[in-house]
Amino acid sequence: MQEYRFKFYLNALHSILINGKMGDSHPHTWEITVDVFKQNNGFISFSEVEQPVEQLFKPFQGQNMNDIAPFDALNPTLENVAKYFQSELETIFVSGGFMLARIEVAETPARSFIIDIKHTEGLGIVLPEAAASAAVIHQQTDALIKERLDKMSAGKANGQEAGDVNEGAKDIESEQEVEADVKQADAEQKKKGVRLPLIIGGIFLTAALLVGIWMLITYRR
Repeated sequence: MQEYRFKFYLNALHSILINGKMGDSHPHTWEITVDVFKQNNGFISFSEVEQPVEQLFKPFQGQNMNDIAPFDALNPTLENVAKYFQSELETIFVSGGFMLARIEVAETPARSFIIDIKHTEGLGIVLPEAAASAAVIHQQTDALIKERLDKMSAGKANGQEAGDVNEGAKDIESEQEVEADVKQADAEQKKKGVRLPLIIGGIFLTAALLVGIWMLITYRR
């Protein structure tokens, strides 16, 4: 199964009815992003889905959405626009052998509305002639998402185990370093213990020689 992302752009105006008052008409460059899965790995002719999508958007290009069905009766909010195009786009992609996983509709770069295919049951949308295929696709998508989540969880668990092993190895290395430092300190101390008597003996020997020389000089005089 192969995953694809399509992006489409629609230049259209709309005005929103808020609290019984119609707002000013204003333009947007709508960005519609669609994530889909291909049910087989054969050759894909993108124009087979892109051309029908462009035909879907054509009546709205450069127009006021409020003048075009269904938005002549439906308030063209960002959410309603996304829900309408989700229904129409799913029909197109299902007929082309794709399963729709996600759609994101943005009216500005900073504002978008997202629909996940797992949540479409709550939208009150029935797909024309494609409902049976869409139901099967929903099941396949659920299984695929679960498989991905399981792999991610397994990867995290393996990473944690590897981290534990690394921490254990670091602890052993630290203990070994401490032990080596202790041994080195002991060796240095032993060396100092051997050197001290030698140094003291050398001092006494030097002093005795100096006294002997002094006495010899004094006796000759």
